[in-house]
Amino acid sequence: MCRSVINKTNVDNHLFKHRVDNRPTFLYQNSQVRAAGILVYTYRNGEKMLLFRKIDERFEDMGGKTEKGDLNAKETAIRECVEETNGKLFDVSHTHNQCYNIIKNIISNNCEVEYNKKSKYLLFKLNVNNNILKKSMKRFGLEEKTCNKKHYYKWMIKKDIKLHPRLKGLEL
Repeated sequence: MCRSVINKTNVDNHLFKHRVDNRPTFLYQNSQVRAAGILVYTYRNGEKMLLFRKIDERFEDMGGKTEKGDLNAKETAIRECVEETNGKLFDVSHTHNQCYNIIKNIISNNCEVEYNKKSKYLLFKLNVNNNILKKSMKRFGLEEKTCNKKHYYKWMIKKDIKLHPRLKGLEL
């Protein structure tokens, strides 16, 4: 008798989690996507330079979970990138809307995409003009305004750095 009560409770908890989680799930090549992001890169003297966001002790791209208003994984990635760069990815004077439109245009024209099956994460690799390397990193601020999360950005060559788990196994 007690055993069936425990099993029913486990089932109820499982269903409750799904009711609370109203996030959409998108498909990419018949695989579920529950989060998406953007990794910005360019080349300097023939070396691939990656723009990483550092939070705590690990480096990450700009991305996160799908949200109720997102229509597809591309929108999730762009929204997350704009939020996390405070809309200043390309220029300190840009609005969120201007930044969103520039990213959307780049992704629509030519962008590599890679999927991490383990984390159900879709990564858009955004190749940008290397003039971006001359821009001050201060334009991003020291925190993401949408959630007050402390961060800083750095152009790096991928070496032995501690990456966010969603990036592990991907070809950066």
